Amino acid sequence: AYEIKECDWSSDVCSSDLTDVWPKDIHRIVRNPRDPENLFMATGNGLFVSKDGGEAWEELTTMQFRIGYPDQVMFSPANDGVIFMSGAERDPSTWRKSHEAHGTVLRSRDGGRTWEDANAGLPNTGRANIEAFNATAWTGGYALFVGNTDGEVFRSEEHTSELQSHSFISYAV
Repeated sequence: AYEIKECDWSSDVCSSDLTDVWPKDIHRIVRNPRDPENLFMATGNGLFVSKDGGEAWEELTTMQFRIGYPDQVMFSPANDGVIFMSGAERDPSTWRKSHEAHGTVLRSRDGGRTWEDANAGLPNTGRANIEAFNATAWTGGYALFVGNTDGEVFRSEEHTSELQSHSFISYAV
């Protein structure tokens, strides 16, 4: 576990102790709706979890994981025991060389210990990354929304087993 002890925001990292280096590239921090001490943090170095309100962090995934560069993490609106994560296989420096991000969506049903694909219906070309990821809930259901770097938007009601494309209008900037 990492414990944050000091941070020099003028440098690229925060020191968590004498031997570990804390990533400054933090993308999102979410809190479990039922347990405010349970936090998840998506970073450029993987996914971390804290069970004590952020005092100490445990690394759940690394850059070698299926999503090595998670952008988004969120709890299911219908079941806070389910966590969704989206992002790319590797960091952006590899995308510039390979022109492939391999963006995807994964789901965990056990607090982030194990993950399964939740990407049925998403393009599998490998080029785009998932940059936008959100949920909308209503009485009796919810939908997940995914937007990628190719400008495509997808929606999934209830579960992410069947993501379907939406028709959106593009506006010139």
